[in-house]
Amino acid sequence: MAFVCNFGGIGVGPGSARDGICRGEVRRDLPVMRVQQQQRRAPLVRGAEDAKEKVSTWKRCGGKPSVYKIAQVTEALTRSGETNDVIDVLNWMIDKELRPNCRIFLCVLKAYGKRKDVAGLLATHKRLQDANVNPNIYVYNYIINVLGKNGRMKEMRQFKEEMERNDVNPDVITFSAMIDGYSKRGNLTEALALYEEMKERRIEPDTVTYATIINALGRNGDVTGAISLFEEMGRIHVKQNVVIFNSLIHILLRNGDVVIAKRLFHRMKEHRIEPDPFTYSELIHSSAKTGDLQFAISCFMEMQRKQITPNLVTYNALIDACAKNGDMEGAISAFRLMQRAGVRPNDVTYTVLIDGAGRLGDVKRAEEAFEHMKNVGVEPSLVCYTALLGAYSKAGNTKKIKATMRRLEKAPLKLDSVVYNVVIEAYARNGQSKDALSTLKDMQQRGIKPTLNAYQAVILACAERGDAKGGLSLLKEMQSVGLRAGCCSMYNTVMKTFLSHNDVQGVYRTVALLKSHGLRSDSTTKEILKNTREVKLRQEKTIAKA
Repeated sequence: MAFVCNFGGIGVGPGSARDGICRGEVRRDLPVMRVQQQQRRAPLVRGAEDAKEKVSTWKRCGGKPSVYKIAQVTEALTRSGETNDVIDVLNWMIDKELRPNCRIFLCVLKAYGKRKDVAGLLATHKRLQDANVNPNIYVYNYIINVLGKNGRMKEMRQFKEEMERNDVNPDVITFSAMIDGYSKRGNLTEALALYEEMKERRIEPDTVTYATIINALGRNGDVTGAISLFEEMGRIHVKQNVVIFNSLIHILLRNGDVVIAKRLFHRMKEHRIEPDPFTYSELIHSSAKTGDLQFAISCFMEMQRKQITPNLVTYNALIDACAKNGDMEGAISAFRLMQRAGVRPNDVTYTVLIDGAGRLGDVKRAEEAFEHMKNVGVEPSLVCYTALLGAYSKAGNTKKIKATMRRLEKAPLKLDSVVYNVVIEAYARNGQSKDALSTLKDMQQRGIKPTLNAYQAVILACAERGDAKGGLSLLKEMQSVGLRAGCCSMYNTVMKTFLSHNDVQGVYRTVALLKSHGLRSDSTTKEILKNTREVKLRQEKTIAKA
């Protein structure tokens, strides 16, 4: 009787596959078996071209390959971004009366998703239902994600309800996609409600969920809420990665909480989470606003020590920090370092250089940066032109402002109120009230609504040339376009101009307009009115004597 032992129900004895191995014999067919196993494990296709060739062969030969093989080919085409070919495969299958499975439909959904074709996505879902294929969690999650990204919130909610009716339970990916959709549309209430629903269903939020809600709270200005969620992650041991730290640092810096952002930066390193170029770029950029240039330089030097490669955003932030702190030599050094590193400057780089030079009144350097920009083939943006106009304005060079405006009018750029404000203020400061007023009118003719600053600049220009009536007319025009001054300064300027001409009635008309705008007289207004009464009394005495 042969001895047979069982290892997990697999017989080992005479004649079995393992018998020869147990006796120390080598089976001659084992190499062949290994090759067959490797062939079964080998992928059917090796890239998009191979996948296309397979589809072409199937169509040409009129064969009916297995759905498993078609799914592999479709997935290869999807990975390569061949959206048209993926959709074509589905149509071919239906023509051949081959029943696609969920994997194939998911590939087609991804093809439409990449195109941002929501109509095609929904039509594919309808075809999936018509084919009596039950969508799985991956299909539902992908559809919900695309709908959320495209702002189709109502339909996104309907798909969640559909998946629950079909006994497909939403998971952390479902909820994260929906939270992201609502938060990007500014609907924080719905996003937080979904977060609470997750917890009620005992679905553990992951890093992506927390990152989404933290960013949503930050956009809504709720810094305390964002910090609270961040601390909650630590308490329940959800991984805090570099993306989470970067999100919170960005929120804190945008809110002006530089000290807390720096503390978080140090805490990040204590937790052995390596900062990336985005982290350093944010901190360097903050130095442009706070004036802490030394911190910006130390961050950049730390990147170099750690061999973290600075990107375009990092270099732009460093140049901006130097320029805003009045260190143009440092800004130019950073620009040259950027070029040596092979990082191509963009219009933001040049705008920062032009703006920095303009702030120092260095028109020559601003013009050199602008010309260099054009020579290397970087097209100036409207912001770049505005920075150049600002440099000319600072230097009081209205002749070059006019020339730049003529050039701008020919450029394929849509002028905005910021450009006009710079030009109007430049004319007003140089006492060119007619040019300031004509620029304001040009602005209105182009359908651009003048800002309060534009009106203020023109009113000041009118006052300087003694045109009180022109100033009063502009105040009335402001009211007609729905602009309301927050204080009495513009009205006081016009009143002072009327008073300088002893025009008592002009002063009183301006006061009446001030009150109709819902403003109360300040101390300057009261002083002007007191002086006006004195002038009126003198005028009455003169008339009485006559």
